Amino acid sequence: MTRPDVPDGGWDAAWEQALDELERTLDHTERLLLGADDLPAADAWTPPVIPAPLPAAMLDRAVALNVRQQLLISRTVAAMSDSRRNAALVDRVADATGARRTDRPVYVDLRA
Repeated sequence: MTRPDVPDGGWDAAWEQALDELERTLDHTERLLLGADDLPAADAWTPPVIPAPLPAAMLDRAVALNVRQQLLISRTVAAMSDSRRNAALVDRVADATGARRTDRPVYVDLRA
């Protein structure tokens, strides 16, 4: 069995980078959930494939990030549910008041 090439900085550095990337993604998600709307789109985080075990010295940090990730997943699901409920309420109000427009917007190219 051949062992993959060790990345620059070694496996510890690879794990450190993976945890840093996860933490940045969690920070970004947290800011979005707090209502920040001026953030650039974040790249999706995917679990790294590191064929070396997590160093014991990083275990506490990894566990803390996992707990934080699970909490943010719950908060994201709740925010999505709230948004769906709010959208349904807006639709009901629009139906009751007749304010709902069924016409589709028409755009005219004035340069033509």
